[in-house]
Amino acid sequence: MITQEEILKHLDVDYSYRLAKRMEVYKSNPVLGYRTAGSRAEFETGEMLKQEMESIGLSDVSKDAVTVDGWEFKKAVLRFEGQDGREREVQLGAYQTTLVTDGFEECSLMYLGKGTDRDYEGKNAAGKLVLVDINQRDEWWINYPVYEAHLKGARALIAVQSGGYGEIGEEALNAQDIAGPEDAPAFSISERDARELKKLLQEKGELSVFLDADTRVRRNCTTYNITGRIPGRHPERMVLLSAHYDSYFSGFQDDNTAVAMMLGIARALAVKPKIIFADEPTGNLDSKTTMEVLKLMQKIVREQNQTLVMVTHDDHLATYADRIFHIIDGKIVKIETMDHSSQEAVGETRPDEEKTGPPDDGEENLEAGEKQEKQPDSTGEEKKNREDRT
Repeated sequence: MITQEEILKHLDVDYSYRLAKRMEVYKSNPVLGYRTAGSRAEFETGEMLKQEMESIGLSDVSKDAVTVDGWEFKKAVLRFEGQDGREREVQLGAYQTTLVTDGFEECSLMYLGKGTDRDYEGKNAAGKLVLVDINQRDEWWINYPVYEAHLKGARALIAVQSGGYGEIGEEALNAQDIAGPEDAPAFSISERDARELKKLLQEKGELSVFLDADTRVRRNCTTYNITGRIPGRHPERMVLLSAHYDSYFSGFQDDNTAVAMMLGIARALAVKPKIIFADEPTGNLDSKTTMEVLKLMQKIVREQNQTLVMVTHDDHLATYADRIFHIIDGKIVKIETMDHSSQEAVGETRPDEEKTGPPDDGEENLEAGEKQEKQPDSTGEEKKNREDRT
């Protein structure tokens, strides 16, 4: 039997956090990150994860080649003179398109509203940078203004999130891997930086700026699915976990975290304990992640023929167990056997209750505990009995 201290040594948030931070090291853009499919940064991340999967004890770790349209975004910087006469340099996000400049190249920038066909009427955008507002939730996707700018001969489109999807803060940049034809260059700019440019454009109509960019789409690149196994009792059955290790920006809050959590669980289960003790294992997780982790742990322990003993104060989470022991003041006052046989969704169960201990004492203890919760103490606050369910 493995102790709680031993299992926590393997299943811990610190390990997953450190792994997620290690993934940040691999990036195409030294300022913004980006570890996009088919890029060198993605390949190096995959090599690191393969070694990590081997080191934590997974078996049959392998790389399966997949052909993709690769994208590598190294930089996109816009330089211009601000209203105070000082030179500004702002970082641009990118979409999966191709544009490589020879260092900083001078361009003319114009603002064209939402970038619709009507916004181009009477305007000549050929060879110029076009700044537009987009709202991808309430109006249309980035593809539309990108392709419209391409048809009008623009050098590139620069989009600012004016609302809706992707609007999380005035300094935020947006990115997607699909924007239109690869030869229709597209970038994103923060609301804060776009605001200053719009003021200058209102005064001058068009603005001379300098763009330094390196973003490339490459056809038929090779990337890899990396797999590992934890053998169970049934060789023909498996629980499949997956996460993608490419990313926009640093990827910490999305892809990195998912990969790190998945390997954290695998690292703990690879030791194959017969009994796992977990004290509030989902206490710091949001409700969606809590459900995903519990369902996963339940499936795995059944496949591995393991026993999971979980302490929780959450009545709903307790229904994931096969048996629930209610404890008050260190005494087991009730045992429920959960019937999962006829329900598709775990948690929709019918309990069969058992009393434990002397029948009269058990009844009296439970009743006294319930009454005590309702009685105020001398300070006017209610006393609460702690009830642990395992």
